[in-house]
Order: sequence, then C-alpha cells, then structure tokens
Amino acid sequence: YDTSGTATRTVARGTILYIADGESGLTILSVENPAAPFRYASYRTTGSAVDLAVKDNYIFLSNMPNGVLALSWVPPTVTAGLDKGGALGSDTDQVSYTFPAGAVGSSTQVAHQPLHVNALPDFDDFHVKVGPFFGLYRSPTDGGEAALAAPVKVTLAYNTAAVSPRLEPALRLYALKDFGWVPILDSKVDTQTKTITGTI
Repeated sequence: YDTSGTATRTVARGTILYIADGESGLTILSVENPAAPFRYASYRTTGSAVDLAVKDNYIFLSNMPNGVLALSWVPPTVTAGLDKGGALGSDTDQVSYTFPAGAVGSSTQVAHQPLHVNALPDFDDFHVKVGPFFGLYRSPTDGGEAALAAPVKVTLAYNTAAVSPRLEPALRLYALKDFGWVPILDSKVDTQTKTITGTI
C-alpha cells in the first residue's frame, strides 16, 4: 500500500493499522484483507507525523516540530448482506439499525461511524446537543452517505447524565443535512428504556 506521505512508524491493533505518515499526517488502514488494504480515515497535521502510540480509542501523534497531538477515533461497525433485511448495531455508542428487505443492494456494505461532537456544527440557540453522534455510510472506504431505498429504523440510548428527567420527553433525533440540523419527525422517546427511535 502506497501512502501519500513518508511512513515512519506503524502500530497494528487487530485488523487496523495506524501510520505516522510524515508530512501527510495520520493514516488509518483496514488490513482485514492484507492483499487489499483500504483507508478508513486520515488526519492532516500542521507538521510532520514521525511517531505514534495507540491506547483504547486515542491516538497520540508526535507532530514535529509542533509537539504531540491527542486524537480520538472509534473504528466503524461494518456489515453487508442486508438486502433481505437485518440489523446493524454498535456497542460503542449504543446505536442500532433495523433494515427492511430491499433497503440496500445485495452488494452494499453499510458502515456505522461514531463521530466526535467537536467535529459537528452547533444547533441554534434553542437546542442542546446531547449525543451520541454518528454517521451511516454506504461503505467504510468512500464515506458517502448510505443510499436507502426504504426507511430504516434507528434506535439509540441517550446519555442520561446530560438530560434532566423533566426534559427527557422533549428529546428528538436530528439529521445533519447540507443546510443544517433537521428533526426526524417520527422520533419517539421511551423514558423507561432511555432510548429514542426514528426512521431515516
């Protein structure tokens, strides 16, 4: 695999390879199929990435001459074979999807990617972001939005520490579109199970 920079250090964790890639910053590869690795993610640094260490979901990157960067990244949850219906779930952020038959094509991979709140735009002055935050992509390789031919049910567990009990009934799911956050109109809160459901 030919990286775009000068690879100076690699760290393997399972089927994921983290690369300090010189002037190109950080590169993260999937090596589940060693004959055909593909890029999960990358991060462009202001200096030159010369060394790194990985601990849990944190990456510590030596960024010469600008010190050390601490980055957070969670690997996506990927599945295929959902053309006849099925489910995709992420234990990391307690999000699950229920796909009806025909929602995606037979050869389509679907990837759930947790996102960091700081990477997302704010709401207006009347809303507060609670989380979790995530994206549903058509594959882990290109980052394109999942093209869905039928509505898909989303269920997530919300962060009870961030919400007072009296505000729980007002919780809603939102989707980020080109022009900003848009409410998912059929969002339903279950205050007993601490979950919200909706369709996308």
